[in-house]
Amino acid sequence: MLCLTSDTHPDWAAAALKDPAALLADHAQCEKKAALSAISLTQAFADDIETVNELAAFAREELEHFQSCCEHLAKRGWPLIRAGKDPYAAALIRAATVDSKYSLMDRLLVSALIEARSTERLKVLSEEHPDAELAEFCRSLMETEAGHYMFFVRLAGRVSSPELAKIRLAELALREAQIVAELPHSSRVH
Repeated sequence: MLCLTSDTHPDWAAAALKDPAALLADHAQCEKKAALSAISLTQAFADDIETVNELAAFAREELEHFQSCCEHLAKRGWPLIRAGKDPYAAALIRAATVDSKYSLMDRLLVSALIEARSTERLKVLSEEHPDAELAEFCRSLMETEAGHYMFFVRLAGRVSSPELAKIRLAELALREAQIVAELPHSSRVH
């Protein structure tokens, strides 16, 4: 189902779980950024109210996830650490913006890849997290993220064609695998 061309390195989970508070705070910030990105994307679809409504629903769901992450943080007395630049997302955006004729489609496909990697890593966390409640939370998020991946792939196919979106997604997925391999393992989802 997912377009990823590489699996997360087995050592990632151990490194990520060294600081579960930072990991959860990072994911909260990822959810917030996804909501903001969806709201921003509504401008590109201003003449398509159906897509605007889909993006608004997506943003609402991401904000609900952000709130849930914040509730889990508060329950454990952990802070919501300020969001810094996400090196994974930044590198993926740079890789996709080489060819500006595909800018909107690429923006959607970058979102799809981010959701795909989140899905894969949340699955790993759901299986390896020592906190049973957070492991279950990761599993519930994983299921939603997989749907988000499919949403962005479909949307990219609408702005170009499903065939072109599939070809471009495969190209970007290869670059995404290189980016993931080059990043250090830390208490971040990406």
